[in-house]
Amino acid sequence: MEIDFYPDDNRFLHFEKYNLDYSIGSVHQLYNKSDGLYYSIDDNSKEFNRVLNVMFNGSIENFVTRYYSTLRNMIIQGGFDILGHIDLIKKFNSQFNYFTEKEDWYINQVEETLELLKCRSIIVEVNTGAISRGVQNVPYPSQWILDRCYTMGIKICLNSDAHRVDTIDFYFKEALDMIRKAGYSYLTTPFEKVYIGD
Repeated sequence: MEIDFYPDDNRFLHFEKYNLDYSIGSVHQLYNKSDGLYYSIDDNSKEFNRVLNVMFNGSIENFVTRYYSTLRNMIIQGGFDILGHIDLIKKFNSQFNYFTEKEDWYINQVEETLELLKCRSIIVEVNTGAISRGVQNVPYPSQWILDRCYTMGIKICLNSDAHRVDTIDFYFKEALDMIRKAGYSYLTTPFEKVYIGD
């Protein structure tokens, strides 16, 4: 089950009583202290722009930094097995109209998050959902992040994040090619490893 993270409400503890096979921790919303509300970062590009301007005065660096720091807070709090769509913040950035992933500040945010994931032995999800919904042309995470996960010994799994039955394995062949390109021979879940070839 995918569980949303809210810093002031440890939902992971609430779900422990259901004895789930595994849980995916994700961040879809950011908290705005000035009005006490949560704002979605992945509904649509119009809402994304509104969050950028209302919460961060147009600073994409501050927006992205808050996203990754919220992810890290969730990782520190723990209580889940898999990190969902680590770089969800790129969802509406397929044309790099907000930032490029080669900027030092962006790389540093990702690296800091990966270090924490490694220390906590949390599995990283490779997620094809945004491709099936037509808003991205590559999975989460980007190839370079996947490469770093492999180098750092971080385990991964593959998920379609399907909202419909007909997309349950959408883009899996291509995603598996990316995964193998990074160096992986296995996918991992909390209860098994699956060989995918070299």
